[in-house]
Amino acid sequence: MKKDIRTIALGVALAVTALTGCSRFEEEDLFDESAALRIEHNSDKLQDILVDAPEGWVMQYYTGRGEAVFEGFNLFAKFEKSGKVLMAGDHRYLRDGHANQYTEAASLYEIIREDGLVLAFNTWNDILTPFVDPVAYWAAPDVLLKDGAGMEGDQNLVVTSMSEDEITFRGERYSAQIRMVKADRDWQTYLADTKAMKERITSDAISSYYITADGTTMYCVGLRDGRYRISERVKDPLQTDSISCCFTPTGFRNESVSTLAGHSFQEFTLNEDGSALVNEDGTVRIVATWDTYL
Repeated sequence: MKKDIRTIALGVALAVTALTGCSRFEEEDLFDESAALRIEHNSDKLQDILVDAPEGWVMQYYTGRGEAVFEGFNLFAKFEKSGKVLMAGDHRYLRDGHANQYTEAASLYEIIREDGLVLAFNTWNDILTPFVDPVAYWAAPDVLLKDGAGMEGDQNLVVTSMSEDEITFRGERYSAQIRMVKADRDWQTYLADTKAMKERITSDAISSYYITADGTTMYCVGLRDGRYRISERVKDPLQTDSISCCFTPTGFRNESVSTLAGHSFQEFTLNEDGSALVNEDGTVRIVATWDTYL
């Protein structure tokens, strides 16, 4: 009888151990599944956001070169749930005689589920792909670069944040910071309004600006080119790194956040009286170096 009791007790212990082991693996599987489901739900949410934009999206697109060889570019995109995307732009690297002319081109996109979400433009698009093509941008498409870098643009964009009206990305290969905002007007009107603002704040007569914050004054040079330098003096500057920006209908926005006298800035808007460009909280101002500004 004792032997039977010991046998029964041993059997119960083994059963409990087996159940505990199963429970542990089930918990791990559940955790893995929940992470996968989380990514899947975010993928569905991202696609819904992309598609739900009557005027499409303005993409403030940058290439990955750290020394800001290139300015920022205003591209446009309208997504369909089927996986089709219509893009547009008027940048200087459009090919086949379309440089600096408004052009539209359709292609495909995909939302890839990796550790996070990636918006992939995975077929050729005449608007976007010239930034990704591994050729010399000054002789495209005839000269292939040995390192294959081209303009160091990205077509796979890692989602870093998303809301109903704004999505931010990091280029998967070259890490440029890219932003999309819902368009509030048709694309050609947006471009026309942006060009009008650019002409207003960067006319040929203006070569340099003051940028000021809390009594600190620096010089700002090269804004008209869409990549400018902030330095202590205009000639023979102490700093040579450039900041890339995209012009907007209200001013311009930099690729990333910078600081001056402890105040951060990324986007500048022309103030109501047209006397200065001011940052998000009004602590940093940009004005021309003479009174004929604006």
